[in-house]
Amino acid sequence: MIHARLTTAAWLILATSAFLGGCLGKPGPVEEYLRVGGGEAACAQEMHTGKARVAVALRQVKSADALDRQAVMLARGRVMSPSLRWYWEASPCRLAEQALVRAVNCTPGLAAIWPVRSSTEAPLGMTVTLTSFEMQEQPPVMNAAMDCQIWDGSGTKLLAARTFSAQIPARALDAQSIAEAGSRALSGLSGDAAQWVASLPTPGAPGK
Repeated sequence: MIHARLTTAAWLILATSAFLGGCLGKPGPVEEYLRVGGGEAACAQEMHTGKARVAVALRQVKSADALDRQAVMLARGRVMSPSLRWYWEASPCRLAEQALVRAVNCTPGLAAIWPVRSSTEAPLGMTVTLTSFEMQEQPPVMNAAMDCQIWDGSGTKLLAARTFSAQIPARALDAQSIAEAGSRALSGLSGDAAQWVASLPTPGAPGK
């Protein structure tokens, strides 16, 4: 009888171990990091031209709290949740900052100053808030938006403000498609913002 009880207990232990081993051993989703960037080669000639350029100090780029993470935000209807599989190579805030520096430097007549220090002097200052950067699941579309403000050199007088937005369809809900849509969205937003800055009159210069 004792032997039978021990045998039953042993089987229970083995069965429990096998069950837990199966659960704990099941691999989770593979993390994939998405690269967003590029465009430097296309404007290398513009960046090194000898023409006069207006300096634009990129003083602040921040994002909404929900976007202050590397996980790709997935939107289903009005609900957003961070992906457990897909991650940007940096936070959307930093990606937007890099895209803006590239776009300003690639725009004729402008030159980006970044990073900005206490001694930095420039006739124009830019502050940006990334308010949207999420992947809609059905249909797959990258939604992105940023608020831009342009200040005078002292940073005390607001000269202009504008919101830019983009909706970029993705081929599918996979890593490559999301990375491409995110890259296109940031490139479009930053390019539009840089062109807008170039159209503004420079303080102390004749109006355009």
